[in-house]
Amino acid sequence: MSDSTPRPTVFAFVVDGEVAWLHGYDYRAEQAVAALRSNPVVVEVPNETVDLMVTPELGPNYIGWTYSDGVFSPPAI
Repeated sequence: MSDSTPRPTVFAFVVDGEVAWLHGYDYRAEQAVAALRSNPVVVEVPNETVDLMVTPELGPNYIGWTYSDGVFSPPAI
């Protein structure tokens, strides 16, 4: 890597005080980096919901979805 290429932003996933996983994001992944800097809550998404959020026609289409009390809800139309 040259000195002019920005290094990836690396996050540690910490579980009960122990580093469980390191994951780096390319400097161009601004949305992912911003989300991870916001102290997110990590929740497993059921496959059926993933299929609604990511479609072959539209690709990732999760903007506007919400999560509350264990339920994912699509954006209001």
